[in-house]
Order: sequence, then structure tokens, then C-alpha cells
Amino acid sequence: MTEIKSGLRGLLSNAALYRMFQRLMGAEYASRTLADKYLAPKPGDRVLDVGCGPADILSHLPKVDYLGIDPNPDYIETARQRYGESGRFHVGSIDEMEKLRNDRFDVIWSLGVLHHLDDSEAATLFRHAAELLADGGRLITADAVFLPRQRWLARMLIANDRGRNVRFSDGYKALAATQFATVDTMIWSDIYRVPYDALVMTCTKPTP
Repeated sequence: MTEIKSGLRGLLSNAALYRMFQRLMGAEYASRTLADKYLAPKPGDRVLDVGCGPADILSHLPKVDYLGIDPNPDYIETARQRYGESGRFHVGSIDEMEKLRNDRFDVIWSLGVLHHLDDSEAATLFRHAAELLADGGRLITADAVFLPRQRWLARMLIANDRGRNVRFSDGYKALAATQFATVDTMIWSDIYRVPYDALVMTCTKPTP
């Protein structure tokens, strides 16, 4: 995982400061919109959240069988204290997905994670997701993205993100296409209160 952990950006490793920053940015609206419009799990779905952070998205979901994994112990402890038995939360990197190889999930999502991963790590995430999805299941990702003729403030903010692997749309889609034949993409430009652009990808595992 490639990210800046020093200076002001390093403070976001603290769950309380991270959640405060996200609220200031308008992340409540972003989470609600993602949950309703893109993630859209059905009650009872088996859900895997890779890089779940403090699992704020769980507040916007129906009752699902939720498993969140994140490498930051403070994020995971915050999620456990907040949600209790409404979900399961484990400390671990994307390699933790290998331990789930006997499980199957209806929906997997990884929000704001790919731009923290180099190409090899991202390829590992897509490979594990393809293996863990049930037939007809979906992987959804959402990440900061560079665009041609991008608004200058959006580009500046994205270029200074903690994650050091922000890509153009084609770069993200090429990684997804190594494992998924069906990859739908859309640019989301009103995600926060400040100019910011994200790429949302929905990767569907075919039904035999």
C-alpha cells in the first residue's frame, strides 16, 4: 500500500480525526448516495467491505451479513464499538481476502482503496474479489480519478491525496478487466462539498 502517512495527512490514520474530516467534506451525503444508488445490497445479502475504515457506510445499509476488513486497528476498533454485532470487523490487508476463499459474497465493495494500491496490489484485490463473489455478484469500487481538462482545484486536491496511485479512468478499468469481462464505469463529480472527481466501477461476475 502506497500512501503518505506523515504530516497533516498522517493524522487521518486516527479514526476520530478521519471521521471529522469526512463529515466536513460532506461524506455523509456521499455514503448515503453510494449505498442507495450503487452498492444497493438487498436485506440478507452477504457483503464484504475491503478497506472498510470505521465502516460508516453500515449506517446506510439494510440488515445484511456484513464483514469489513481494514489494516488500521483504530478504524476497526471504532467500527466494533459503534456497530457491535451488526457486523463483523477484522484487522487485515487485502491479503486477508485469501483466508476467505471458502466463502462467497453477493456484493463486495472497496471504496477509496485502489488509489492507495500499486498495480500489483490492485490486481490481487481484483483476483480475490472474482474468486469470492457468488455467481451474478458485484464488485463496486470508487476512487479519486484524474480527468482530461479537470477542474484545477479538483486536480490539486486529488494530486495531494494520501493515496499515491491515483489513475486515469482507463488505468482503473484496465486493472478490473483482467478479472471481469463486464465493467461499468461512471464519473461522479459532486461527491463532496469541494470540487472532486471519483470513478465508480461496477464489476459483475457472470452467471453460468
